[in-house]
Amino acid sequence: KFANAIIQDVSNKKVSIIEENTNFLIIKVNNGDNLSILAQRYYNDRSKYKIIYEANKDKINSKYEIYPGSKLLIPKI
Repeated sequence: KFANAIIQDVSNKKVSIIEENTNFLIIKVNNGDNLSILAQRYYNDRSKYKIIYEANKDKINSKYEIYPGSKLLIPKI
């Protein structure tokens, strides 16, 4: 699922993958992204946004706001 979501999004030019390894991706946030959208994109489940938040809470404020151009860690689950 994870790899298929990445392939689809890359082909649609929705994703800016900066780095990938066996445990995580580092992506660049695009306009219109939020944690729920990223959770849907990478985990096919909007409710898993807290996984992304927990991996990046040093970069995300308490309102879960993210900004275009920011780099986020997306754990592989």
